[in-house]
Amino acid sequence: MGSTSEKSYGSRIGNAEKMLSALQSFNGYHAAHPELEIAVLDSLIDEIKALNRRVASSKQDNSLAIAARKGLYVSDDLSIDKALVMINANVMATFGKKSQESADIHSIVKKARGTNSKTGKNPDETAISQSYQSFNSIIQFFSDVVVHLTRFEMNGNYSPSDARLDIASLNAQYETGVAANNLVVSTYSSFKQVNATRIEKYEFLSDVGSRIKYNVMSQYGKNSAEYALIKKLVI
Repeated sequence: MGSTSEKSYGSRIGNAEKMLSALQSFNGYHAAHPELEIAVLDSLIDEIKALNRRVASSKQDNSLAIAARKGLYVSDDLSIDKALVMINANVMATFGKKSQESADIHSIVKKARGTNSKTGKNPDETAISQSYQSFNSIIQFFSDVVVHLTRFEMNGNYSPSDARLDIASLNAQYETGVAANNLVVSTYSSFKQVNATRIEKYEFLSDVGSRIKYNVMSQYGKNSAEYALIKKLVI
């Protein structure tokens, strides 16, 4: 089985194209099995090149989803993390720092902001799952805060100066946060599925390439110019 790094994938498909070009130039090439036909190799190369593009696209989709989630939760102008800080201050201003209301909100905000939400570079399935759980915890803590604020508002005790912190806006922010977290998982799942298909196709390509070498050796001879053209191609 060949290497599975992105660099090696490109090298291997390039070598497969060299093999295809060589076969097309041989005089009277005869495939001992239908899978070793020139047309089959040509079609397989096209299929894998399309899969490479799909893998790159799905990987980019996942990276963009991770970046968007980070913005919504942490780094945007009014991210969930920053909204929680402002809400905490608003409640302390309304009820007083030593009030039970402030203590309740502060406790939830502290838990939410203390949750490790780092995803890291080039995350694997475990990292994606762990980060999903972390962000899911944050958004649930955020929801708990909104429930408290809704009750405060009903009693006339929540009136933020920033309209982005009103109950309707916070509920919308909650829904956006949930969707952003789910999108990271779904885009990673799509990447994983298409990449698994690509790996299978590359394994088949490697097998076909090896068999074609034996086919050429059998037809033209081990010391032939034809075999010399393809014997060192790593596919």
